[in-house]
Amino acid sequence: MTSERMGDRIVVLGMTCAGKSTLGAALAAARGVPFVESDALFWAPAWTPVPTPEYVQRMDAATSGDAWVVAGCCSAAHDLVLGRATTVIYLDYPFYLHFIRLVKRTLTRWWTQELLWGTNREGLWEHLKLWSSESLFHHLIRKYHQRRTVYWPNAFAAHAHLQVLRLPSLAATESYLDACASTTSPH
Repeated sequence: MTSERMGDRIVVLGMTCAGKSTLGAALAAARGVPFVESDALFWAPAWTPVPTPEYVQRMDAATSGDAWVVAGCCSAAHDLVLGRATTVIYLDYPFYLHFIRLVKRTLTRWWTQELLWGTNREGLWEHLKLWSSESLFHHLIRKYHQRRTVYWPNAFAAHAHLQVLRLPSLAATESYLDACASTTSPH
């Protein structure tokens, strides 16, 4: 699928550490359209999720335009965002790749104390508590198979109008982004 064929409203989906924000930002920049990072709309200070109605309202406002790229989307807004989208780019990478990237990202963010979404900083202990639902490692281990085999296929089937592009590897994603960069003209 070339950049022209993918439509003007794109959602990049995948598990944690797939590279949704990186790919989404690159596509939005190449296409000259707004970039929406779901995490930025979801997280309030102290890693507190905003209330669900507020998150949905934020996503509604962010996706009300004619063209955009959204990276990620919490389940509360899936029907809204997928209903408006023309294309889903699904980063469907192997478990080990997500896990390795999550280790690297968590350690890097913890070490550098990178500021995330206004006031949040990555903690290490929260993620090392594999038994805790607050751990992204716990989330990845618990949800990976279910999301790949049930959740995403059902979500895509419920929105039959979507063009779904499954990218199963980093190499496929890099090739796709290179192809888009060579054929994309800003809106």
